[in-house]
Amino acid sequence: MAQLFSIEALPAKQGDCLMVYLGTPERPRFALFDGGFVETFNGPLKSRLKDLRTRLGVADTDGLPLDLVTVSHMDHDHIAGILRMVEQEIEGRRYKPPFIDIKVFWLNSFETEMARLTTPDEADATGLAALADFSKSLHGAHSALASISQGIDLAKAVNVIGGIKRNHPFRDNHVMAGTAPHAIKLGSAEIIVLGPHQQQLSALMKDWDAYLVKLASKPSDEAALAAAKAIDDSITNLSSIVTLLKADTGESMLLTGDALGDHIVSGLKGAGLLTMNGTIEVDMLKMPHHGSTSSNTDDLLNTVLARHYVISGNGVHRNPERSMLEKLVSIRKGDRIDIHFTYPADIIDANCQKALKGNWRISEHSLTDWAEAYLHNDGPVQLRFPIQGQSALIELGPAKFAQIGQIGDA
Repeated sequence: MAQLFSIEALPAKQGDCLMVYLGTPERPRFALFDGGFVETFNGPLKSRLKDLRTRLGVADTDGLPLDLVTVSHMDHDHIAGILRMVEQEIEGRRYKPPFIDIKVFWLNSFETEMARLTTPDEADATGLAALADFSKSLHGAHSALASISQGIDLAKAVNVIGGIKRNHPFRDNHVMAGTAPHAIKLGSAEIIVLGPHQQQLSALMKDWDAYLVKLASKPSDEAALAAAKAIDDSITNLSSIVTLLKADTGESMLLTGDALGDHIVSGLKGAGLLTMNGTIEVDMLKMPHHGSTSSNTDDLLNTVLARHYVISGNGVHRNPERSMLEKLVSIRKGDRIDIHFTYPADIIDANCQKALKGNWRISEHSLTDWAEAYLHNDGPVQLRFPIQGQSALIELGPAKFAQIGQIGDA
């Protein structure tokens, strides 16, 4: 039977929300990597899940099977939509059958560290209550602390649903490179986890531990804010779960979260996946950190040679950056590559211009201006900007997304 091996990047503003389609059209397997914002779940993600239920004729009494749901790291633009999805599932099951049926859930969170502070020598009940209240108050803030707090809430919510294998099959309840079988089977495909490594995850745990101990002993708004500033957003990014998906027919996709390019390359080397000349060819690379220049290092772009590049971002925080795209095209020279975006160029430009304010320069920052050289020819670089509100769908396997649920087309 012809196999599905496709990825759909849903419009998630400046976040990530990726649906992966595996298996056959008659018996597809689904994996969800990140969920963007609450609005992402309420809009495109929920619509897609409803569409899949309809295509497959899922009974009203059953949930749509999701073989794997992964939160790459605890950052608001990756985790908030997943948290809302799980919370809504809990609320909905009080009076109706399940909407989704999650089999395995990957999330590195620190609810165990929160529980550890119940010992008398570290905190009393009043301190823990104040800590919990303060963490909840930060949920709307764009901070590493708020995202970590969301991660704890999400881990608890997954436990409430029950029957979900959390961080299976990894040891010590954390998804890390080198702590599970080299390749984890998912239908006819396999997943290799390349990151984070113990060092990156330990750095995030250390900052979180220091914050908890300080607040549990003497919680106050002033102390909380001081401790929150010590938790670096870059550490949460560097703790991203990085995965290489490989189809049994040879196609591959590399999903990177917000990881730093050099760390991704290190993970590939550690897994023995680079050739003698230090490169790896993949069919699709999800460019880390929404196409930022800082994360998409020269080392990454020279090492990972992709046929398709996917960038999830709408110009907020200046990503994707024109300078990164110029660098990518220069490195790949005359190679045929397709670059897929999740928003039209004019939307990206408008948000980038707002972010840069008076520093905006068309010749330096505008994707609309940069794209003119590529949009009207059949050269080796092809740019794929969607119509506003549409997804970027990259189909790498012989079976196509449109065939899902159509019996006999496999």
